[in-house]
Amino acid sequence: MADDSYDDVVNNIAKVMEQLLKNLQVQDLPHIIGCTIIAGSDGRPPTIIMNREGDEIDYEIIDAGDRIYISAEVPADTSGAPSAIIHPDCVTLTFDDQELAIELEHEIDVIHSFYDIRHGVIDVVCYKT
Repeated sequence: MADDSYDDVVNNIAKVMEQLLKNLQVQDLPHIIGCTIIAGSDGRPPTIIMNREGDEIDYEIIDAGDRIYISAEVPADTSGAPSAIIHPDCVTLTFDDQELAIELEHEIDVIHSFYDIRHGVIDVVCYKT
């Protein structure tokens, strides 16, 4: 991410939203599992791609300048540890015996890219080369 003076502002807003959602105890509101605020996308709106037709696993791809973000819901019946294998041109998500290969339009820096799993969501951060 480029050194941007607005990054601190966006990070502070994200912290306030997180605290607000934690303290909100209203029964009629939908349950929010997570929220991601992406800053530093070179002033361009990010490109968002949802599931391709026929994919059984729910996911989305956000192309935000120098990075590609992939988020997928971990299926509830997954008994083993989910994983992501990051290749230069695709990301393969594995949930037990289910596998989803997501082709990418940009070449990826595999060494600096990573994934994280929290609250039933796998997030993959791919740095473009």
